[in-house]
Amino acid sequence: MIVTNEKDETAVVKAPRGKIRKAGVLGAATTLAGGSALAMMTALAGSASAATFTVDQATDDGSGTVSGTLSWAIAQAELDDAADVIDFSPSLTTITFSGDPSQVPITNSLSITGPGSGLLTIDLNNNCHLAAVLDSDADLRVSGITIENGNVSTSSATQGCAETGDHYEGGGLVVLYGGADTSVTISDVTFQNNSAYYYGGGFSCNGTAQVTIENSLFDGNENVEGDGGGAYLNCELSLTISGSTFSNNTALEGTGGGVLVRTDNGVGSLIVNSTFSGNTASNGGGIGVGNGNSVVLNSTISGNTAGDGGGLYGDSPISLIQSTVTGNEASFDGGGMNWKLGTFGNTFTTFDILMSTISGNAANTGNELHVEQINSSYQDASIVGSVIAGTGAGDAVSVAAAFQADPADFPVKVSYSVLGAVSGPPLIDVEGNTLDVTDPMLEELADNGGPTMTMLPLDGSPVIDAGPPTVPVYSGNEFDQRGTPYARTYNGTVDVGAVETQPGPTPPTSSTTTTTSPAPSTTIAPDPEPEDSDPVVPAFAG
Repeated sequence: MIVTNEKDETAVVKAPRGKIRKAGVLGAATTLAGGSALAMMTALAGSASAATFTVDQATDDGSGTVSGTLSWAIAQAELDDAADVIDFSPSLTTITFSGDPSQVPITNSLSITGPGSGLLTIDLNNNCHLAAVLDSDADLRVSGITIENGNVSTSSATQGCAETGDHYEGGGLVVLYGGADTSVTISDVTFQNNSAYYYGGGFSCNGTAQVTIENSLFDGNENVEGDGGGAYLNCELSLTISGSTFSNNTALEGTGGGVLVRTDNGVGSLIVNSTFSGNTASNGGGIGVGNGNSVVLNSTISGNTAGDGGGLYGDSPISLIQSTVTGNEASFDGGGMNWKLGTFGNTFTTFDILMSTISGNAANTGNELHVEQINSSYQDASIVGSVIAGTGAGDAVSVAAAFQADPADFPVKVSYSVLGAVSGPPLIDVEGNTLDVTDPMLEELADNGGPTMTMLPLDGSPVIDAGPPTVPVYSGNEFDQRGTPYARTYNGTVDVGAVETQPGPTPPTSSTTTTTSPAPSTTIAPDPEPEDSDPVVPAFAG
């Protein structure tokens, strides 16, 4: 085992556990033998610097006592407060646990850095989960690995995951506690085939932290009784999900088959450039929102199933911006989206659907969209430049209205949108709408460029050039859902929905001597890729 001190970049051979904690301590032992008090003090001062521990063992009993195992590396990193790093020998492709991985929980700042989620798998082998019980100022970063087959799916005490007591959450990884200065970053991590009893089949963050999930995959995870089939994110502080996919996860008795997000009132969550497909839940097959202000931007929610809210479900402020919601089904209300407005009284300040496509979903009430006014003081719901019309998801041909609002006198502001049959709400501030459209004439969901799948308008579609004269204000509004180089406005007009009809980028030409990069349309100025941008979400008054 090699331990590297990041301060002086010296490497030493790791001695048996307990004799040497860090490379800096080895330096202290050397200077002590030399009798130099000044040198000893200098070396001890360096012992708090970060070290790197390399995992080179393919099996792990979870005890933290076997040198070279992942649990041992975590145990070593816990011996001081430095922000240590754990990496992995290139020879490893799979690490299999034979015992409870949570015997050695993470409490201090730590980076677990793998070679890539497709290159290294941590197989928990139905032995509980990896666990972090973070201090108030700890930062945790996990990247470049796959975590699979974690299991905390029983409430029986006989399962005995060491650190979590009766939490039974986060089948693959659980993060608990933290504080105002805590951050958690999940980057290029795959959570697959994990299961939990209460929260977060794949991953649960339940505490106080700023959470970032980027370029990650949650697939085939299961939650038995609670919320968040793929992930349960009760963060209190800010939350960002970007470039990630949540697919085939289940929360049959809870909310959020793909993910359940919950932050404090007045604190925002942002979901951008992400995909939610094939997930199942009691409420919110793809996404469930439990609290806080949420923005879903440039994302696709498709093929999810739920009792209410086949695609999305929630009762908190929401802005659905330039996103596609299609092929979702609900047994009851809101095939594409079901939202309860005013649950939190005057703190509920935003329900906006901007430049989005909600089409081809099915439900008993409100095929595409169902909204319900819970608090009569809440009078602010707006839809701009969006498609809310379609012919039903899959084999479910429903006679329900495309858009239904309850109670019947709840006013909804709708402008420059294409709507199917509308039931209930009096539409106010109506301008530029196309009503009673049974078929908006959109192509099937497909890869049309950009990070997510979209639905292009067919020739003759009523959405073409029917959008607002001015695109609503939001970050990246110069491009459609696909991002650069797909302009939001083409030939001086805007289409309704998430994508703009326009010529595609010129394909690259091949040559034995040169390579030509794809060129954008002559009406579009090249711009950085969307994943390199830092989207600014709309300001929330609450």
